[in-house]
Amino acid sequence: MRSYLADPLNKLATGSGDWPLLIIGPVGTGKTYFAVQVLDTFGGVYHTASDFCQKLIVADERGIPWPGNHITNRQTEEAGVWRSEHLWQQIKYHPLVVIDELGVRGETTHTQRERIQTVLDYREGRPLILISNLDVKTLGAVYDDRIMSRITRGTVITIKDEDRRQK
Repeated sequence: MRSYLADPLNKLATGSGDWPLLIIGPVGTGKTYFAVQVLDTFGGVYHTASDFCQKLIVADERGIPWPGNHITNRQTEEAGVWRSEHLWQQIKYHPLVVIDELGVRGETTHTQRERIQTVLDYREGRPLILISNLDVKTLGAVYDDRIMSRITRGTVITIKDEDRRQK
């Protein structure tokens, strides 16, 4: 793990750094790879921003298959189906949450912004890694000031490497 990523992570793990961790940089610089390594170590959940918002819509409309849908969850009305409250429980209670591809298309809907703000509120002061290809200024144009205030109040790492896939 590169020191410019490991050092801030060590501070966060020991409580001397502030959450959330925002990792920004160009495509192919290992941002997602790093986050998945952290998830493998500490456990948690991974979503892309758009996929999480889409899952919430589908979960409310018809439910989404329960991971390992042979299991019946006592909190669901139907065996093997997740509703949006289950996705929010993941966000609230997992030890670590990773949200990737923030602002990936350069624009968001009001609903997407509200859902990202809710994630930030639920995870306040708790382990949350946010990943974007956009710099802070461009990300600020996609999300409003109150969301950016929450996103940038923690630890921000800017990666300036080149796309590893192009080498």
